Amino acid sequence: MYDDIRKIDLKNGATTADMLHKNGYRIFGWDVEWRLNSITGNAIVSQEATLSHIRNFMNNKSSMVPNNVVFLMHDDMFQTKKGQQQLSSLIDALKSDGYQFELMQDYPIKY
Repeated sequence: MYDDIRKIDLKNGATTADMLHKNGYRIFGWDVEWRLNSITGNAIVSQEATLSHIRNFMNNKSSMVPNNVVFLMHDDMFQTKKGQQQLSSLIDALKSDGYQFELMQDYPIKY
């Protein structure tokens, strides 16, 4: 929920989302979530699958806002060297495809 856009996927959160929005908060969901085991750094969803999901959203313009993908990563996933390396590798792969990273405060970017 932001500006005049409202999309609620889980009905049990609608009341809370409406209240927060009414009080000036911008509420964001995500298009792609990447999960790693926070202890081992092993991927629960592979990097290749995550890259594929992001590329599909961008190529098909099927994310909530075309040309913008909200990518959720949990900070506890990157406490191990292996997790940090996987994050760096994912970011490098996306940047080599020409994708850019922006802050949520600037969402959505008009491309």
